Amino acid sequence: MQINLTDYSKLYISARYWLLGMAEHDPRYFEVLDAMDWAKTHHNGLRNGGQPAFIHQLGIFHRMRTLRNHLKNPAMVLMLVFLHDIVEDATTVEENGVKVKKYVSPEEVKARYGEEVMHKVLKLSKEIQGQPNPNYSLKAVFEDEDCGPAKLGDRDNNVAEVVLNWNLFN
Repeated sequence: MQINLTDYSKLYISARYWLLGMAEHDPRYFEVLDAMDWAKTHHNGLRNGGQPAFIHQLGIFHRMRTLRNHLKNPAMVLMLVFLHDIVEDATTVEENGVKVKKYVSPEEVKARYGEEVMHKVLKLSKEIQGQPNPNYSLKAVFEDEDCGPAKLGDRDNNVAEVVLNWNLFN
């Protein structure tokens, strides 16, 4: 029997197993795993290149996990990697046959992960539920020891995607 896994499936499966392995030694990684599952449910659409939207978070995660020994709070940074777009991006759901955009509220983040995580997610968000975040500041993001690495990973992944989508050889 041959199983053909997509790149996305491989990234997701390997992230899941890595987090489960880490959680055996540090229970904070169970919370990171929960954040991954929650964010995956929310980011259920497709990116411009046709890949699942959640491939963005998985790409950042795999890059940042290789740097975890250099991070002061690696579990927090990895959680932020999964949650950094959660209040900014809408997901489309169908209600009574009508497609509706749904946002995650800051209060939902707070109820699930606490006030500290909520504040860091808001610090990373240019928009909150479709509205500009008046408190967004790159200076504040990069002064935060957890938000800075998460934002760096986000920017790195976004630039890599643009470069990969350039058709340089045609």
